[in-house]
Amino acid sequence: MIQKPRTVRRWVGAMATVLAFVAADVVAQDDQPDPAPTEAPAPPPSEPAPPKAPTPAPEDRLRFSIDFGRWIAQPTGLEFEPASVIDPLDPSGTSIEDLDFGTESDARYGFGVDLGHGNGGFEMMWWSSESLQEASASRPANFLYGELLAFPDLAGYGNDGLADGYASTAETQIREWRIDYYRPAFESSRVSGRWFVGYRDVTHGRTIEAEYFAFEPLLPPLFPPFIPMARPDLNPLPDTALVSSEFKGRGLEGGLYVTVPLIANKRLSVEGGFALAALRGDMETDYRSSNAYYVQTDRLGNRTILNPPYTQFDDVLPGPPVVYVVDSIQQEVLSIGVATEGRSTSASVVEVELGMRWRYWKTFELFGGFRSSRYDDVGVDLRPAGPTGANRQALVEEPRSVTYEGFFVGMTLGF
Repeated sequence: MIQKPRTVRRWVGAMATVLAFVAADVVAQDDQPDPAPTEAPAPPPSEPAPPKAPTPAPEDRLRFSIDFGRWIAQPTGLEFEPASVIDPLDPSGTSIEDLDFGTESDARYGFGVDLGHGNGGFEMMWWSSESLQEASASRPANFLYGELLAFPDLAGYGNDGLADGYASTAETQIREWRIDYYRPAFESSRVSGRWFVGYRDVTHGRTIEAEYFAFEPLLPPLFPPFIPMARPDLNPLPDTALVSSEFKGRGLEGGLYVTVPLIANKRLSVEGGFALAALRGDMETDYRSSNAYYVQTDRLGNRTILNPPYTQFDDVLPGPPVVYVVDSIQQEVLSIGVATEGRSTSASVVEVELGMRWRYWKTFELFGGFRSSRYDDVGVDLRPAGPTGANRQALVEEPRSVTYEGFFVGMTLGF
């Protein structure tokens, strides 16, 4: 029984030793860092999807546009002057009658191609216009109208270039087309501009006709009781005149067009620009005139041109047989004309415009504004200066120009 306490002490010591080792192991495990998380294995690589084609921006596409517009233009500066008017109270106060034209509304068409990528594009335009104007005036028995277009020799009832009435018709036509290449010149958030160069073709014609009358010629009575036969062939015929020319030319042009947006999204903008063109072409001119006059032929065949007061109309030569001088009087017409064809000449065009444009939809725009186009030296008034009208040195050539100006409206369709 003396060995029992010793056995107990051995078991307690062994138990204490085991517990010490366990505690030391636990403490050691607490001092070690946590293990790094294990990453999931990467999936096997797959073949990449084919890239999608990028959608081009609107300014990088090839775009087309069609313009439909109307230009309400008035031709000015034509200098159609058929007659002068003498003031009977002031002989030095002679005035010139000038035919003024009204406005004409004519179609103007355009077609454009924008190349995109900032490469500019092309524009085509076609336009034509025709204007007609008439004028007349009369003061019977008052010969106050100067026959400005008639050939000077034997013009007028009294061979003095005066009539007591006139009627005149003037006409002008123009037709042009152009094609331009344009390219951006500058661009910012506030303003953008583009320059252009191209080709312009112009055809312009002008014609004026006039008739000059003697409504009350104040002739001696042609039908007195002793004249057996009336002579209606002696009623005064009107003097007539025609002046016309036609120019056909073509050449190079250039200019600049500027756009200023008024709102941030650029749907409303002010735009304007100018164009200059130098043309070379051919000019055709024509002049025709006819003047009526009285001539008396005596028994020997001698001819005499009569002048007012035309007392020969009621002269009677005693007989026998009795001779009425009026039977030896005839009315004749002096006709003269001259024309030129294919004469090389040059002309120029200056065009400016200012307007507004509203982009109602991405492919639909409305525009309007004011345009002025000046065509210099596109006409010639050719007239003989005297009786030697067939002599080139006696021809008078007066260059003529015209300006078309007025408001325009239209729309642009894009696609």
